[in-house]
Amino acid sequence: MNYASLTISNIAWDHYLPAKRQRRRTNTCDGYESSIRLYVDKRWGGMTIPEIEPDDVQEWVDELAKTDAGPGGAWKAYKCLRQIVRWALAKWKMRVYDPTQHIEKPRVPTYKPDTLTHRRLKRLIRGMVGC
Repeated sequence: MNYASLTISNIAWDHYLPAKRQRRRTNTCDGYESSIRLYVDKRWGGMTIPEIEPDDVQEWVDELAKTDAGPGGAWKAYKCLRQIVRWALAKWKMRVYDPTQHIEKPRVPTYKPDTLTHRRLKRLIRGMVGC
């Protein structure tokens, strides 16, 4: 069988997920399945590994980060695609370029927690105590 001609969808649903279900917990595999269904299959499902270009993967990650998925969801979807591709390359000893190499993580907005200053804390304590 010419494994290089299998689409990402075929690899993911017919080979990758069944193999992972043998070694991973059910909820872990359910997470993989969700990511494949929501993101990976929609964009890459009909393509073979040699047809995927690294620039297209980077563009996909960047665009996903701007949607409701956010930077975290985009990175999770990318990691799922990467796992599928690298699993297939290793499993079937495919000698093709890995298009998931050198992809940059989307920028995550800086989290700045709302903290109490000593002045606001004093005021809050005074209000509770009634001073």
